[in-house]
Order: sequence, then structure tokens, then C-alpha cells
Amino acid sequence: MIRKNNKWQTLFYIAPFCMLSACVQNNTGTGAPPPPPPLAPVTIGQQGNVAEVGEADRARLNTKLTITDFNAFAEKVTDKMLQSPLVAETWGNKKPMIIIAIPDNTTHDANLRADDIQNTIVETILNSQLARVGKESPLIKKFDYIIKSQITSTPPQRTQDGRELVYYKLQMTLSSVTGEMVGMWSDQLGLAKSARSMF
Repeated sequence: MIRKNNKWQTLFYIAPFCMLSACVQNNTGTGAPPPPPPLAPVTIGQQGNVAEVGEADRARLNTKLTITDFNAFAEKVTDKMLQSPLVAETWGNKKPMIIIAIPDNTTHDANLRADDIQNTIVETILNSQLARVGKESPLIKKFDYIIKSQITSTPPQRTQDGRELVYYKLQMTLSSVTGEMVGMWSDQLGLAKSARSMF
């Protein structure tokens, strides 16, 4: 009986020691459990975007034209004029002298920079090398044509899905020295803004 009791007593003391040794061996090489994976970033809010209707979307905070819009808008209308059959047939290799007037701004945005539109028209024609160009000035006495532009906009309106929508129109006219209208080109740009920001 004494030997039997000693055997069970020996097992009673050895078992916990073996379990502890196994735990230590399992953590060998790491020293501690692996750290949890990093948390993914959390987005707490999103602003409403303004998109150009019918064109590539652009992120904006309002429905007013930006400098990028000015350049693209004016360049597109000027290209329409330069690529027209009228210009190809009448200008040819003559390189007429053209005066570019400052566009007339009748939009709801009083801060619209008409000078930027004028500069883009001048630059586009110069790059085409189809004509000589000058800005409207009393110092210039001789010229063949004058380009006058007007940019207008509709009052802000709501679409069926609740967006604020404004349409801009740029119209360009080419007239002779005598005031005869030779050609007219235009393009329309629609800017829509989400009804409200989403948070």
C-alpha cells in the first residue's frame, strides 16, 4: 500500500509540471502570442460631389465653373470654329488678323473670370497657326475679323433625384470688319451637385 500511494503521489506532482513544460515549448521562438492584425482605416464622412452632366465626372463642392472648366469650355468652342468648313474655305493660308474681345458674362456668377476665357481663345488660335491674333484694343487699327463671346447660365434648378443643376452656355460669333456676322459656334455645359452631403 505504501508503494502504491507513492506512485499516485508521484504522478500527481509530475502531471502539472509536464503541462507547464508543453506550454513553454509551444511559445518557443515567439516569446508571446502574435499581435492582432492592424485595424482598417475608418471613413467618418463624405462630401456631396458635383458632376459634369454628359462629360467625365469631376469632384466639386458647388456648381460654379472652375479654371479647368473655363479652359476646356473655351477651347472646345474655339476648336469648333477652327475645324469648321467656313474657316477652311475662307482663311486658307492667308492667316487673317483676328481681334478677340473680352467675353460678356451674363451668368449668375459675378466672379467668373472672363479674362481667362479670352486668354484660352487667344492661345487656342495661336497654337493652330491658322491666324494672327490680338486682344481688343484701340491701338489695333487693321484687322480682318473680330470674335465676340458671351457666356450665360440658367437659374439653379432641381432634378428629379434632388440634385442642384445649372447649365452654362458659351456662344462665339465671328464677324467681319463691316460688322457682318460670318459664323457662330456654341457649346453647353451642365453641372450638377448632390442635394446634400452624406455623413
